[in-house]
Amino acid sequence: MTPYLSSQVRRRWLGGLSFCLLLLTGTACSGTPNAKDAMNTNTTSSLVQAWHIQLRPAGDAQVRLSFRPLVSSAKKYVGADYRSDGKTLWVTIKSCLVNAHCTAMSPAQPVPGSPDRFTYGVVLPYQGETVMIQGQGDVLEVVPLSR
Repeated sequence: MTPYLSSQVRRRWLGGLSFCLLLLTGTACSGTPNAKDAMNTNTTSSLVQAWHIQLRPAGDAQVRLSFRPLVSSAKKYVGADYRSDGKTLWVTIKSCLVNAHCTAMSPAQPVPGSPDRFTYGVVLPYQGETVMIQGQGDVLEVVPLSR
């Protein structure tokens, strides 16, 4: 190898290394969140708003709760568990790891006519109660009935 060729290769390698360092430094300092942070950041405090939760009549003594959770590659949404005391219907949306087996009292089904495959629906028994959905931790929110 001639000395000229060797220095040319060395300059290209150093130039490429400098560009990569500059690119990494600029990305780290720009304050732009990575994709994982962007997916897990919820700018709204309401689960009902963030997940587009809707409650609609679904026949005699039933309602359909539809929801579109934030997409996750590690979780699957299997449905909802519920309980009622005659005045309040408490609903918990159930999820588990993709490779785990779990069930729910009311299994989730894709909502017919939905524009995407990530909107699910569950059918729940309903006697006119106030519907409360459990969010993160102990947070409970009222879900209004839409007609």
